[in-house]
Amino acid sequence: MKAAARVGALLAVTLAVTLAVTLAACAPDAERRSADVSADTSAVATASPIDTSAALAVPAGAAAPAAPARTGGASTVDSVRGVVERVGSDPTSRLLVRGADGIACVLQMNAPPPFEGLEVTLWGARDSTSATMLPTAACTLSVTRYVVRAMDGVAATDGVLRALGAAYALETADGKRRPLRDVPAALRAQVGARVYWAGRLDRAPEAYGVLAPAP
Repeated sequence: MKAAARVGALLAVTLAVTLAVTLAACAPDAERRSADVSADTSAVATASPIDTSAALAVPAGAAAPAAPARTGGASTVDSVRGVVERVGSDPTSRLLVRGADGIACVLQMNAPPPFEGLEVTLWGARDSTSATMLPTAACTLSVTRYVVRAMDGVAATDGVLRALGAAYALETADGKRRPLRDVPAALRAQVGARVYWAGRLDRAPEAYGVLAPAP
């Protein structure tokens, strides 16, 4: 009996030692897993929330982003192409330009040229809410410049009449001088005036007119 008791006690001690060794071996892995989890959590906490200040910042010396374009407002800079008409009777008659789409704009100009019936392109501030509009007009256009394009469907050139010795030329807005031929006598007397010439420049004009006298 005493021998059996000693054997049992020895087995118990052996099992206890084995269990202790096993637990000691596993402990570092558990600590490492715990440390890894802590590190991952710290990394996530550090990266969040996302900082967008760098993306929105304007570098030193760089231009600031342009403000969004306005989509509202009564007046916008625009161009209109169409035939000029005079409506009403003097002294309250008005000039308007009617585009190919049928939309008409009343023209506001200081000392408008005699260009009724001409096809023109006009630039200026378009206003769709002006109280001066005619019932048939959709807008007003405060004209800042214009170019004659055609007369009764015939292409026209708009420029200042220049004399080059015994020859003549039209100086267009881009500064180019375009030689003319068969200049009518009445037009030769208008050197320095702004005129339009309908038709080819290498032959007599199909139509012509003075838009502004010589200064």
